[in-house]
Amino acid sequence: MDDHMEIVSNINLHKNFSETWLQYLRSFFFSTEDLPEVILTLSLISSIGAFLNRHLEDFPIPVPVILFLLGCSFEVLSFTSSQVQRYANAIQWMSPDLFFRIFTPVVFFTTAFDMDTYMLQKLFWQILLITIPGFLINYILVLWHLASVNQLLLKPTQRLLFSAILVSSDPMLTAAAIRDLGLSRSLISLINGESLMTSVISLITFTSIMDFDQRLQSKRNHTLGELVGMSGIFTLAIVGLLLNSTSFKAAIEETLLLESS
Repeated sequence: MDDHMEIVSNINLHKNFSETWLQYLRSFFFSTEDLPEVILTLSLISSIGAFLNRHLEDFPIPVPVILFLLGCSFEVLSFTSSQVQRYANAIQWMSPDLFFRIFTPVVFFTTAFDMDTYMLQKLFWQILLITIPGFLINYILVLWHLASVNQLLLKPTQRLLFSAILVSSDPMLTAAAIRDLGLSRSLISLINGESLMTSVISLITFTSIMDFDQRLQSKRNHTLGELVGMSGIFTLAIVGLLLNSTSFKAAIEETLLLESS
């Protein structure tokens, strides 16, 4: 009799557990009407970026600048068309954490890929000396602009997160803009290193603000989860540095061609 009751208890436990997961998945995927628009918008952003990067390699205007102008045009059109406003609202529905984790790995990989590892080690202290004041100035200016204009009616925490997102996107624009200007190797490495350091500081600032706002610093599991989540972004940065320092050097490329022939 006791065995029978235990079996029935286990069956009810598994049933309740499965129903809980089903309710969670249903609430996650079907609780918002904007989810299809978010998926479509992200797919369009990725497709347009890949198309422009493939077909406009030698275009005098960098691809990130073109994407930035397209984004500004999209925002302007959202005030004049209700159909465009629908997709703009879908993007605004995204949480800052989700937005940051979707687009920041691309910024990290791009800036790390443009950086020479040897020059990074050689100019590390100079890069650090110009990065910290530059980041503080950019961050304070963006915060001051958001606080003075405040057309989006953002709260202080939202302004801090939004400023971190804007500052983190600046390095990719800088790295793409100086690529074909004919500057010296040391100056290009200095600017690329500053861009990479700015991305790292932006990530630390963003995650610190999120932790402070949610008051979860004391929870060990949450801290471990944050470190695991950040490890993927740092892995992309390290892979970009390693690829640029080994696989795509001119001498190594010639050696690989000789070996293949």
